[in-house]
Amino acid sequence: MELDLLSDYLLWANLHGLWQFMQACILLVSFLIGMKLIYFPARRVKNLNFFTQIKRDDSQFPLRIQLEIRNFTGRTIVLSSPYFKYSKIRPDPHAHGDTPSGEYEVRFPDPSYQELREVEYMLRNKEMVSTVIPLDPQ
Repeated sequence: MELDLLSDYLLWANLHGLWQFMQACILLVSFLIGMKLIYFPARRVKNLNFFTQIKRDDSQFPLRIQLEIRNFTGRTIVLSSPYFKYSKIRPDPHAHGDTPSGEYEVRFPDPSYQELREVEYMLRNKEMVSTVIPLDPQ
């Protein structure tokens, strides 16, 4: 009896176009979500703070931007696929990156905090990490 009732309902829904209507609604909602993600991306993470300084010394990169990222979001975050895009300033000749697009790697410290090797970094709440963005010394 219950199987016949379900079968009758499915046939009725098909005859009255309910499935096409549901497909159209799902497609419309998916389209609107996609448009929101493309045209209105989240631009700021609240309480993820950036501090920059320009430094000059005799290190591997004589002129650089010292970038410090502080996490006060209340959550652990992962910084991944980070890059810096040079526009009006020039990168150091020894900087690693994609020259045609102007996107250069931003590396984070390895677990020993001796070298900048990592391209992904897990930043816990109330922690900070420092990295450098090399600039052309000329």
